[in-house]
Amino acid sequence: MYKIIKVLNNNTILACNETEEVIIMYKGIGFSKKVDDYFEVPRNAKKFLMQKGYKAKSGSNDIINYIDPVYLEIASEIIRLIIEKFGKIDNDILLPLADHIYFAIKRMDENIMPLNPFINDIRLLFPDEYEVALEGREVINKFISRMINDDEVGFITLHIHSAISSNQVAESMEATRIIHKSIIKLENDLNIVIDIQSVSYARLMNHIKFLILRLNKNEELQMDISEFTKDKFPFAYEQASNMCEALSKVLKKKLPETEVGYLALHLERILSSIYHKWIVEWRILSMELLLKILICFLAGTGAGIGTGFAGMSAAAVIGPILASFLGVPAYEAVGIGLISDVLASAVSAYTYKKSGNLDVKNSLPMMISVLIVTVIGSFVASFLPERAMGSTMQIALIIIGLRFILKPVTTTREQMNAGSAKERLIKAIIGGIFVGFICGFVGAGGGMMMLFVLTSFLGYQMHMAVGTSVFIMAFTALTGGISHFAIGGMPDIAIMVLCAAFTLLWARIAAIIANKSDAKTLNRAVGVVMILTSIVILIVNNIS
Repeated sequence: MYKIIKVLNNNTILACNETEEVIIMYKGIGFSKKVDDYFEVPRNAKKFLMQKGYKAKSGSNDIINYIDPVYLEIASEIIRLIIEKFGKIDNDILLPLADHIYFAIKRMDENIMPLNPFINDIRLLFPDEYEVALEGREVINKFISRMINDDEVGFITLHIHSAISSNQVAESMEATRIIHKSIIKLENDLNIVIDIQSVSYARLMNHIKFLILRLNKNEELQMDISEFTKDKFPFAYEQASNMCEALSKVLKKKLPETEVGYLALHLERILSSIYHKWIVEWRILSMELLLKILICFLAGTGAGIGTGFAGMSAAAVIGPILASFLGVPAYEAVGIGLISDVLASAVSAYTYKKSGNLDVKNSLPMMISVLIVTVIGSFVASFLPERAMGSTMQIALIIIGLRFILKPVTTTREQMNAGSAKERLIKAIIGGIFVGFICGFVGAGGGMMMLFVLTSFLGYQMHMAVGTSVFIMAFTALTGGISHFAIGGMPDIAIMVLCAAFTLLWARIAAIIANKSDAKTLNRAVGVVMILTSIVILIVNNIS
């Protein structure tokens, strides 16, 4: 027979007999009951022994005086889940668990949310207990419509672990802290980041879990690999020894040497996976860098040769190649091409000037016309549904290239200067208007179209035409580049430097060779460059 000490609610009472003090839960057991009444405990009732040594957070040993009985019901339901999962529990955790949940909710109400820095380690160390704790969160929400966070789930996990093992909550918490601290120290010592979501880390936590279980059961590993790991992995062994020594103090049991060896092996696996990841990442970065250099080299070579031989725009080659093969945004790719164009055209113009193949006087009015009318051409093009002339321009340049190969320009200096200065000025302005409109309307092919106008309309000698073309293109590219970067900002510096350097180099080489070549050879070189460049651009545009 039990005597009622206190009726907590209709379903929960505090009672005692001659030997023990218990909490009894049963539907309707408290209804119409009074203090000091005697009763028989129903067969299916839940009975929980009061823990006299338990110290409640309020500073009182009598948790019943301040806690709402609903928290006892919540704890009872969670205990039922524990028994379903693990079969039985070794000690009665009703009061400490109810007490913890009560104060967890109180902290939520007061907006005091303590962080649990060991949540990931707890989840890995005690996965089954963590699963029950997650179900417990739903129980809490069901009874009082409050949802605790993951940090509190971690704390409840430790209570559950203490209920099914010989470890107290404080011991489990301290063991978790030691493991967490050891991993943090390892990261700081080696300046690394350990992936706590990795398989290797999960295996380490699982090993430590069973290590603690073996200690509780006084079991030892049958195979000793400590000497092997000490010899092969001295650093990992040292770290494992320190971790085991700290765990021994917390668990109040000496860890055998065999445990150190296996723990060292798991630590070494984590470190090896990190080093392997570094090697793989380094190889990937190296390949990416090599590919970047190669693409920039090819783009710069094509653009430089085209500029030095044919006075073409470097941006017409570099832009599409960078966008298609390196994934550079189109706007950035054009900007990089323009910067490369400025340098390549400038060095080519300098080379042609030294050889006397640059008409500065007549190029200036043509350049001004190009700059002004380019804006007008762009404005007109903006009213069209789309710019469909890109492919048409490349085909036109192929035809012009064939013309230079099959019917070379043989104009001499004397023939070029035969007309009056006024006539050459008018032709320069008209030619600039034509080239400017084409550039603005189509957005490409300005340098090579200018070369065609200079040779066919203005009657320029071939070397003089190329030199004058690159001179004008240096200024048009400069204005385009300045406005480009002013609007869109700086592009990838590494790619820009590589493209500019390769373009500058090959433009200089091509310009030197061109100035030493005879007119027919230069005509054919210009024609080949035009055709090859146009074909490449057509292919790249179709790929992209």
